[in-house]
Amino acid sequence: MPHPFQIFQQAGNYHISEGGHLLLHSTDLVALAQGRERPLYVLDEVKIRDNLRRYHGALARHYPGPTHIYYASKALQNLALCVLMQQERVGLDVCSLGEMAVATKAGIPFSEMILHGNNKSAAELEQAIQSGIHRIIIDSPAEADLMEQICQKLQKKCSVLVRLNPEIQVSSHKHIVTGVKTSKFGIPLGEESLQLIRQLKSSEFISFKGIHYHIGSQIFVLKEFVEALSLMLDYLGALKNTHNILCEDLNIGGGIGVRYLPQDVPLEVEEFLQAMTQEIIQKAAAHGLPLPCLMLEPGRSIIAEAGCTLYQIGTLKDVGAGLSYAAVNGGMTDNLRPALYQASYFGVAANKMQMDAKTYPYKIVGKCCESGDVLLEKIDLPFLETGDILAVFSTGAYNASLANNYNKHPLPGMVLVGPAGYAWIQKDQPLEDLTRYDLLPPHLSVVG
Repeated sequence: MPHPFQIFQQAGNYHISEGGHLLLHSTDLVALAQGRERPLYVLDEVKIRDNLRRYHGALARHYPGPTHIYYASKALQNLALCVLMQQERVGLDVCSLGEMAVATKAGIPFSEMILHGNNKSAAELEQAIQSGIHRIIIDSPAEADLMEQICQKLQKKCSVLVRLNPEIQVSSHKHIVTGVKTSKFGIPLGEESLQLIRQLKSSEFISFKGIHYHIGSQIFVLKEFVEALSLMLDYLGALKNTHNILCEDLNIGGGIGVRYLPQDVPLEVEEFLQAMTQEIIQKAAAHGLPLPCLMLEPGRSIIAEAGCTLYQIGTLKDVGAGLSYAAVNGGMTDNLRPALYQASYFGVAANKMQMDAKTYPYKIVGKCCESGDVLLEKIDLPFLETGDILAVFSTGAYNASLANNYNKHPLPGMVLVGPAGYAWIQKDQPLEDLTRYDLLPPHLSVVG
């Protein structure tokens, strides 16, 4: 049976040096992390590009119609990643003024963006419409009315998709499923959605282009994806054949699960897209539909396994009953997911990578003033000492995105690693930044 680390090694570009240090390509991760006050986010540029090209390749092999990939910025966004996405012919799925601003600063044209959100503000819609965004995904009838008003005010036209809710249950955590009946996202199939689409079709300013749906995230079961897609294709068939409404675009969202633990078995992109495109081709033929432009929004499956986080071990505490705590120089400030929805991770002692070393059970905790600040509930590691380096895998998605300044801890920096070495793409947040937006009213003064 392979060592758990070897499963991550086979899926990535990790190696072990002669001195027992963890390497990413040729970069010594121990040297990167030693002596740091805060953790360090690490991204593998080769892995990111390989993941993107896997999507492109599978689409080219299996789908004869037009396609477009939009990276889900919410998973992780910064200037470097935006440029990398553009280099790989991938657009951006954005959902806020901030994400639009970062993309724009990176030089991404609005024609390569689509806008999401269940409560888009007037400012967000106005920015997107004024700038000629490729598509806006409408999430409610009220939003459609607001868009109509803005388009009339600006005398600008825009193209939209309608987000539908297939109302199906999937095998993922309740906080990251988005296609169930009680979801805050989308419009149920049926009369309500039909009325909205008819309203959009009659608009002078809004051009209805198709539908979007997304059933959730971190899903491993192919059948769940195909069942939701089948429902949507039947809906498209009914729109055309009963109501004479043709959809040019079909946006199937994202949601492919990734490996967080050694025992996880994610879907292969090739398997996923072969099954999905086959369903589209067959159902389109059955309903007499032309092949729609197939749009995808991968996020986690692009960036998660391409990232790791490096921590330094601080306080060690044996509390008896076979339980030892190992505290690190980070926690729920740099990875909120375990506290938010019980996400699990796997890690290694990056400076003690001897595979045959005796191991001991540890609970890895952060340094925040919360009992729930636990990064790894239980993991077997070599005997730990203060100053050891812990590498936690698959932290590229939703770790830096959810990072926060609780207890006034500064945000960690980030490096991009490739065969030729590493480059900084996000600086460590300086302490003085923590009071940048603080104000003292006239009746108060600094004590001292």
